[in-house]
Amino acid sequence: MAEKILIRKLEPGLWQWRDATAQGGWRTNSFYTGDINLLKESVEGKPVWLILNGQNVVTQQVVTAITDRRQLIKTLPYEVEENIIDPVEDMHFAYGPLQNGRIATAYGDADWMQSCVDEVESTGAEVDRCTVDYALLPRTEDGWTLLLENNLLMAHVAPGVGFAVEIQSASLYLMALAAAGQPGQIQLYADTEEGLEQLRDALPQEWILEGNIVFEEAEAGYWDLVNPEYGGPYDFRSGRLARKLPLDKWWLDWQKPLIAVAAAFVVAVGVTWVGQLQADKQRRAITQQTDNIYRQVVPTGAISDPERQLRSLLGKSDGDIGPSNAMAILAGVGPAISSFDSVKIRNFRYSSDNGQLQLNIEADSFSTFENLRNKIAEGGFNVDIRSANVQGNVHLAQLRISEAG
Repeated sequence: MAEKILIRKLEPGLWQWRDATAQGGWRTNSFYTGDINLLKESVEGKPVWLILNGQNVVTQQVVTAITDRRQLIKTLPYEVEENIIDPVEDMHFAYGPLQNGRIATAYGDADWMQSCVDEVESTGAEVDRCTVDYALLPRTEDGWTLLLENNLLMAHVAPGVGFAVEIQSASLYLMALAAAGQPGQIQLYADTEEGLEQLRDALPQEWILEGNIVFEEAEAGYWDLVNPEYGGPYDFRSGRLARKLPLDKWWLDWQKPLIAVAAAFVVAVGVTWVGQLQADKQRRAITQQTDNIYRQVVPTGAISDPERQLRSLLGKSDGDIGPSNAMAILAGVGPAISSFDSVKIRNFRYSSDNGQLQLNIEADSFSTFENLRNKIAEGGFNVDIRSANVQGNVHLAQLRISEAG
């Protein structure tokens, strides 16, 4: 299990979150509440589970004879369409496991869900899972779990089925559920004794008087009840809300290294082409010179391979000509340049005569040039800052780089 942060939105502009460890527990005994800026400081670059407000998500158990899950996902939205006020095409669905011909189904407005995900990911976090708040509350097999928090009742009354309403409307919902049958147990939670009393008042009073239901109650809040290992039966990160490949992020990470590689390739092709022309010219000159020298040594006779024939006569070999070091310099300085976000290469030139690479670059400050010079020098190169000036807010400099030694 990986580390993550669980996030819920309490109201517009107000968020609450808690850190979970890779071992499946809470990192600390505390949770945090704050605005989007404070949330960003805690979650940027980290995986999160987004917990949606249950007031905007409907859940129910649907009876079905279809056993193929893929077919079920395609047809189920239209089986519950008569219970939905808005067009079913505007809804996003998530499903729990299919058990004994019944499947837990959850749905809500797709645009609203997408906006919740987008708002969290605007902080730089990665939403790995998206579920609904009341479905994470623990419940016994034949019981209900009722939690009162911030004047909001969250109820988990069947596997994957529940609701969230303001406490003033709670009695109406509970009476409607009571018509379908009594639970064997009801667990009541609130953060104060007054909250527990409000929950008791919202229940059908005959249930309390008859004594056929086991009641348990305790002072607790949402984060006291949620298990960080349990993601609930629903994950809305599917279909139209499925995670997308972070192509923009990948491009930003690889943009400068790719530019450096492309520049190295262009320089290498140019150097190779120029070098080939020079080599051909030198080869012809050497061939002519070798023929002339051979004729001075051997005035008569056939010339087949004058170099080999001269070596045979002299009993020793000539040295080889070393290749250009342009690629070695580029390969060495590329990573150093790409490590500075503000550095841009305007143009460059390589001189094979003196083995120097000249870079004309721009940055946000003169200190950046000095830091870049030190970074390149750490790779074993000689670096000179030949000139530096400023044009408006842009600082320009010319670097001349050669291999040390």
